Amino acid sequence: MKRFGIIGHLDRPQIEQATEQIIKWSQANDIQIRICTDLVPLVGHEDISAEDSEIWRHCDVIISLGGDGSMLS
Repeated sequence: MKRFGIIGHLDRPQIEQATEQIIKWSQANDIQIRICTDLVPLVGHEDISAEDSEIWRHCDVIISLGGDGSMLS
């Protein structure tokens, strides 16, 4: 698995910090990363963003931050 995506609850504490850590880790480990467009105002990285409804098309794994994953449906 070489393509990860990040979605998350924007109002959760430390969402920015967790997202940045995952982005840095993925870049250091040659993993392609996408973030949902909702995260762009918090962390930037518009160049790796994807629409929430389409992010799954670009990823092998989706990481859900701050939730139980019910938003994945």
